[in-house]
Amino acid sequence: SISTGLHDLSPLSLQNRRWRWTDGSPYRYKVWNTGEPNNDYGFEYCVELLSSKGFKEWNDKPCNTENAYVCKYEL
Repeated sequence: SISTGLHDLSPLSLQNRRWRWTDGSPYRYKVWNTGEPNNDYGFEYCVELLSSKGFKEWNDKPCNTENAYVCKYEL
């Protein structure tokens, strides 16, 4: 899987999660895997692209999970 720059700004409020990109911009495009985000381990505040889904769906994950990552750059 690949880490993205998407993370939850309100980790203590599971009812009102506020996802933002690392650069501070709001997220509008959502492609969560079925049942996600679920905060399965109680501290899943970051997002990864799932390799098992062809890198097309998101999963919330602990921020200390070691994955490859994607950088943003201007073309």
